[in-house]
Amino acid sequence: MRPAAEYMQQSAKCLSLSQETNDSDGNLLYLLMAQAWIALARQVERKDLQQKERPYRSLEAELSEMLRKRVA
Repeated sequence: MRPAAEYMQQSAKCLSLSQETNDSDGNLLYLLMAQAWIALARQVERKDLQQKERPYRSLEAELSEMLRKRVA
């Protein structure tokens, strides 16, 4: 399983635990933990996306340089 999916699964567990507890402080803690897991999942997804785009960026830069030289 991918890390982002695992983090979302942890978030879902925290939400479930928040609904099971009768303690208001515990409930808040579980909700905050769920929020933190979601933030971590989003961060990992952004990093994955940036890494996927990186080869294209270098290719675009190379192409731009070649076109610039060609036009000049």
